[in-house]
Amino acid sequence: MRPEPPVIRKLAKSWLVQNLGWSTAAEALARLTLEGFFCLLLWALGVGFLAVVAYWIGFHTLVWLFLYGGYSRIRVVLGISAPTARLHAYLERAKRTVAGRAAFREIVLRGSAAGRGLSEHSDIDILFVPEKSLGSKVRGMLFMWGLRADSVLRRVPLQARWLDLEGYVPTQVIGESPVDLKGRAPKPDWGTRLASRGLLVAFSGIDGSGKTTAAHKLVSDLRSRGFDAVYFYGHRQAWYVKERPPQFSMSIGFEEVWKRIGHGMEDLVSHRRAKLVYDWLNCVDYLYVRWKLSELLRPGRIVVADRYVADVLADLALLGPVHESVAGFLLGVPFQPDVALLFVIDPADAMSRKREWPLSRLERLDSEFRGLDPLVELVDIDATPPEEQVGAEINRLIVSRLDGFERAPSEAGGT
Repeated sequence: MRPEPPVIRKLAKSWLVQNLGWSTAAEALARLTLEGFFCLLLWALGVGFLAVVAYWIGFHTLVWLFLYGGYSRIRVVLGISAPTARLHAYLERAKRTVAGRAAFREIVLRGSAAGRGLSEHSDIDILFVPEKSLGSKVRGMLFMWGLRADSVLRRVPLQARWLDLEGYVPTQVIGESPVDLKGRAPKPDWGTRLASRGLLVAFSGIDGSGKTTAAHKLVSDLRSRGFDAVYFYGHRQAWYVKERPPQFSMSIGFEEVWKRIGHGMEDLVSHRRAKLVYDWLNCVDYLYVRWKLSELLRPGRIVVADRYVADVLADLALLGPVHESVAGFLLGVPFQPDVALLFVIDPADAMSRKREWPLSRLERLDSEFRGLDPLVELVDIDATPPEEQVGAEINRLIVSRLDGFERAPSEAGGT
């Protein structure tokens, strides 16, 4: 029986871009290198252009089936089953095989395989995040391709998926209970991190929650204890502030154009393409923010960021759904904070402190912050009490953990 057209389209799309996306740039480059070398070899051997194209189609199909996950995709799309006993046996084999791989910093089992809910129509889904070195990426890619080929020979549907950065993992496992197959090494203590690369503390929350006041106070407290601490505004930079020259901001330029053609920002909810452009311009802005932060973050220094990635994601979500690629970029590219605090306060109380936005907006923003939990690790801080009490709680969480660590006397006081 001839497959229905949707099935044909799914398989054709898989043949073209199986397992590739915004979070898999390294694998895309590896495939381009492999297939490009194959075509160059044929050309060097004097094979004609049309013959090269024909050979490439055959070669691409072969590696798609064995190395790129095409075999698994065919089974899933056509609904081909496999005995659950075989799936369970291969799952245990795969877990033993991948567990000790030094080329990967993170290996995550997800989906039904992670929940012991395998059925005859399940596949085994594993995410791989390589170490940062080029050698690790090459070894990791070859291992993953080999694992896919092994699953084909054993007639088991395996989704072995590559992710460039560990910050992308949360976007792939929302609503699931993934299993860590690698066993993460414990993070160095704060003293080691402070001495090796510096510490990043991020404050997030709705307007009026007291982030800015608390950030400046923490910097002052740290400096009084002899630490090199600096304040950093970690949101996109304002277009114009009287105290400083204009800052770089593509998204604010978009806002000005959008308003001049007769739209309000709330109209982006019903203009999905324009919203995606706006979101990506915010990502461009965040590259600038990251660059500015890189100038400050150094060994021996503590940077206190007033607003950070969580605030960008929450703000963008107010104007409509944030595309997975945008969320992944914002989670994966910036420096990861050593601790990120979410200032929790009733929106009505926040509005009484700072009457910049209507209550309805603050309520929606508060809801968006609470919805970030699967993606961003935030520590809640009750921001309702007086400033002194909030400051004491922050000192308990942060300053007390630095007691006994070596200061930076030559730079104490920061800049």
